Amino acid sequence: MGRYGGSMYFTGYRSAETWASMGLIGDRLSFTDDEVITKLGLGYIQNPSAECAMDTAIRYELLNAGQDGEISAKQMLNHRTKLAALIEAGIVADGWYRDDEGAFQRDWVFDERFVRLHYNSISGSYGYKQTHFAAGLLEEEKELKLYKKYGLREGDYWYYGEVIETIQGPLQTKPVKGNERMLTHVMDDKETLRYINKALNRMVKSEKAVQVTKGRGRTFRWDAWQWLDTVRNRHLVSESKKRKVGDTVNGWIYTQGNTTMHFGVPVHQHWWQPVEAPKLYFVYLNSKRVGAGSYYSGWKPTTQDDSCKLPYFFTSKSEAFELCNRLNEQMSLRVDPSNFLIKYIDDDFNVTTDEPQFAVSSLEYDYRIDMNAVVEDYDEPLTAHLALMTKGNDNYNELKKLYTDCPNNMMFVKKVTNKGDDE
Repeated sequence: MGRYGGSMYFTGYRSAETWASMGLIGDRLSFTDDEVITKLGLGYIQNPSAECAMDTAIRYELLNAGQDGEISAKQMLNHRTKLAALIEAGIVADGWYRDDEGAFQRDWVFDERFVRLHYNSISGSYGYKQTHFAAGLLEEEKELKLYKKYGLREGDYWYYGEVIETIQGPLQTKPVKGNERMLTHVMDDKETLRYINKALNRMVKSEKAVQVTKGRGRTFRWDAWQWLDTVRNRHLVSESKKRKVGDTVNGWIYTQGNTTMHFGVPVHQHWWQPVEAPKLYFVYLNSKRVGAGSYYSGWKPTTQDDSCKLPYFFTSKSEAFELCNRLNEQMSLRVDPSNFLIKYIDDDFNVTTDEPQFAVSSLEYDYRIDMNAVVEDYDEPLTAHLALMTKGNDNYNELKKLYTDCPNNMMFVKKVTNKGDDE
């Protein structure tokens, strides 16, 4: 955590994409030719927004050791961790050099004297996007000082704090690109191992790496094999051709839903759903009612819409309308105007009202069945819906297990005892 409760950043942090461009992450895995494992593994390593160079290099080495690989710091010693160690030490820094035409160019650089150009200090989130020193230090003839808190600067100011190193200006920087092989010989193996072990200690603490054994020659492994196996298996299942999208069985169609991408590896969602969703029809009584007055109506009574759903359902649209029409005919019987709660009176004192009307409405129900279910054993969607809803709550709770998604129970069924049965 940072000083104000957010994430803590350091001036040495850079994105995994930056470290990959410097060669700290390989583009293949030595233990497998499986494209899915390679994409997921490398994608996972390159996912963090920003971290230290050595953390990224070590995470690649742990991944590259394979699923059963448990390696020591000494086994991680190679050109990638050697370059990361130079960055950790501040010998390689994000700064400036002059090209052949004398123009300033920003890049990862080192001084020909292999002096320290950077000290990794706490910074705001913006800090890891800035250079580690100013371009003007390539022209500064005076003595330069590397401060623990404020980095490499010209001048001796007591309020800058502790001085880590003193360098005679101007800086004599060169780009890392083109000099990678030479740089692997700058730091001896013992010093490089010290930086590797220092990074491993903090990575175990932050759960970026798993320590397997302790003591001299302690070993470590990658921390995300379970995640990789889970996503890979989901990908393989989603790509299987046991069923084809569009297959139809008993009114159910095999459907492909959303696709989630994991570092370039697609995981498809599949399920069975009705070709036509089961639909039921209902009859409603729509009417007006008198509502209480409010501030906005001047405390006068108002009319408000009201509706009542009759306790019947129909699978046939024509049957629902047949009942609706008969009920409307019965409602058309004349009611004396004096009995109206809501009245509209014209200039000739004729009285009308908002007569109640029966109307038909329909509702469709969504279902999903697991992609691996034996859909041949299922009823057609409408029959399945009625079997789920019309036989009581215990039956509903049992049958709903057949579906990954289904409607809530919409019917009330209760078994009652006839009078006299207990006598």
